[in-house]
Amino acid sequence: MLKTYNELILNVISIWDRPIRYFSPFLLISLLIVLIISPLAASSSFNLTAPEFMDVSGQDAFEVLFACHEDAGGLSAGLLIPNGLQYVGNARMEMSGKLREVEPSLVGGWLRCDLTEAVKSFRHLVINEWEANPPGSDTNMEWIEIYNPTAASVKVGNWIVLDSYYNKTVSIPTDTVIEPGGYLTINWTNGSLINSYSCSISLLDSTGQEVDRTNAAKDSKNDDLCWARLSDGRDIDSDSDWKFQKATPGLCNGGKPCEIYAGESLSLKLNLSAGCSAPGLVQLYAEMDTASGSFSSLPRRMTIGRANLSLSAQPDRFDIAKGDTVTWAVILENHGNGTAHDVILNASLSDGLQFSGTSSSLSRRSLSPLPPGGREEIEIKARAVATKSSYSCIFSLAWGPAPCQETEQTIILSPRTAIAKEPDQSRSLTIGQSVPFTIFADLPRGASRLWINDTIPGGLIYNESSLSWQGRDPLQVARKDNLDGSQQICWFFGDIGAAQQIELRYDCLLPNIAGNQNGSHLAGTNATMTWLEGGARKIDADASGPIAIIEPDLHLEIWPAHAFVAPGDSVSFLLNLSHTAYSEASAFDLELQALLPAGLAYMPGSAEVLTGAAASSFHEQDLSWKIDSLDYMIGESSVIRFSAICQGQPGDSFVVPAHLSWTSQPGGWQEERTGSGVPRLNNYNRNQSAIVDVMDLYINKTADPNPAAVGELLTYTLTYENLGGSEANNVNITDELDTGVTFISADPSPTWNSSHTLFWTCPHLDPGESQSIALQVLVNESSRWCPVEELLCHQLR
Repeated sequence: MLKTYNELILNVISIWDRPIRYFSPFLLISLLIVLIISPLAASSSFNLTAPEFMDVSGQDAFEVLFACHEDAGGLSAGLLIPNGLQYVGNARMEMSGKLREVEPSLVGGWLRCDLTEAVKSFRHLVINEWEANPPGSDTNMEWIEIYNPTAASVKVGNWIVLDSYYNKTVSIPTDTVIEPGGYLTINWTNGSLINSYSCSISLLDSTGQEVDRTNAAKDSKNDDLCWARLSDGRDIDSDSDWKFQKATPGLCNGGKPCEIYAGESLSLKLNLSAGCSAPGLVQLYAEMDTASGSFSSLPRRMTIGRANLSLSAQPDRFDIAKGDTVTWAVILENHGNGTAHDVILNASLSDGLQFSGTSSSLSRRSLSPLPPGGREEIEIKARAVATKSSYSCIFSLAWGPAPCQETEQTIILSPRTAIAKEPDQSRSLTIGQSVPFTIFADLPRGASRLWINDTIPGGLIYNESSLSWQGRDPLQVARKDNLDGSQQICWFFGDIGAAQQIELRYDCLLPNIAGNQNGSHLAGTNATMTWLEGGARKIDADASGPIAIIEPDLHLEIWPAHAFVAPGDSVSFLLNLSHTAYSEASAFDLELQALLPAGLAYMPGSAEVLTGAAASSFHEQDLSWKIDSLDYMIGESSVIRFSAICQGQPGDSFVVPAHLSWTSQPGGWQEERTGSGVPRLNNYNRNQSAIVDVMDLYINKTADPNPAAVGELLTYTLTYENLGGSEANNVNITDELDTGVTFISADPSPTWNSSHTLFWTCPHLDPGESQSIALQVLVNESSRWCPVEELLCHQLR
């Protein structure tokens, strides 16, 4: 049965203890199906090291480490780059304490690096083989072979070889060059090498520096056997580098071609950065391909931190005249879970204003990175140098290279007047929120027929019951609806005697209408005071700040931990709720539901919140969660996991929908925006779905003859089949033979074999397709243990 990457099924078969005469092949029919990381994982290791956390627009180092316990060639490493991450350079390979730069390429989302040439660059010339006692006379017949395992030609003219016993040397002729992968055989012409005592041979370059040295050994056999590195170039400073075997001067010493040898390790280091579009949680995965097989790392999860900056600029006055100085307190805060890099604050003044101490109306500041929870306050001063009908300063804040976030605030300053409508600064409000206004007025002494006329912008609902005032009561109130959707509210105060002050307060409501959308703006409107003074008509006015409409916008994702599941197995699903790049406000009263189809049954107790906002309630019966809020200011998200048991059959495909809704205000406010309404216009709901295919691989083993006697040839037939409805790619079959048999042959030939372990790879297996392997062994002795067969599919489609 097919298992997920982190699951293992182990079947143990008991065998009787008494001696048996026949080797019983029926013991081999019971199968062990294991999902393994790679065909050579038992002998070599491959690991991916990644940070657990990375900031958007920041960068960090990643490393893959390959520890080799089998000679291997054709090395190529790959790192699957998640969406939103990118390679930013500094790729280098480390081996034997040395570093080399390498240049990967991006292919189909994989960052791939051919390490063959890089590994060769770490190599040096070696004495590959030496014959100290050839057949017959030794004089001028002894020889030393030098091998070039590097990727470049090497000039060895005037280099020397030195024996450790007599300290005699032989020089290499001038202008001698050994090509990459080439051999140079040098006859020993300075007497004879000792063969009755151990000695070693050294290779010295033209400066006398030792390049290589052989093992210390003796050759007392007057024949064609000699000491040789196996495989060619193997040099891990161990006696295991050398084998006493048949001489092959100028030729390969045997063994499989390789670039890295058992006992060596290498690491590949590179830098990645998270772009503005990076999701909050990513998974990285690495592979190492060799000529003998592939190695896969365990997946590494990494959280991506995202800054969320707010900008608040508050002037010390809103009404100025020529010669006045205004000071802004600019406060920057990071409400996200990541550090903001490349932070830029710009300020632009309108005509009539200049920054203090300069003649400029523009200011640009590069700020230090702002960590999560960080706060920075900046003071900016400007002076009014001319009289204008209004003054303004536009502050803009951005961070990240793209940039990842931009926010802007415009401060309007008015000439000093007798009436003021507040707030002067702009406001950001959500649907269903209350919008208060205040009007202050200095009523001129002796004024007659005084009116205060206020305009409420279209997009707001005036709450008449909220009106209150201090000071003189109005004599008359009138309302008028304007053609542009705004409203006119007029208060008549009549004739004024002594100078006095009044204050008016009222609230509006930001309603759930189609015109109020995220990013919309309601312009600031004027409060106007008119009166007669000495028979002349007077007028004064002041405007409130504009209103920016902000809304929560959420992203819903659902995906299975694996795209396939076997009958009876469990599969985990992840639900991710997060703010999108368009979101500008917190979401409230979230309701989330996953709908399992027939064929998938919820595993009781498996639901859990992995990160982020916790659920206020969970109902197992309908698989639904309620979350009170998802805070925008801190970039809050929520990741939920649950599991289901597959009750389907191979070939089935299940669609698992998920639904999410939320509101703009907590607890059911009037005019709040909810999950009902016109889709994507004035409703808050999202729908996503995940697909899981039911997949199963089957393997069977038969034997002929059965039973088989000691000394008899035994033929096994391995039959494997794809029982699912999807293609299976890179199907790996592993058979570990009993120690009591000797492998003879197989059809098809194994992709790789070592001692009693055989390994095949089937590149492609269609749904319902079966293939077989014929395997022949010789029974040497009685066996008491069951061999192991493994079936693995690296990729399903």
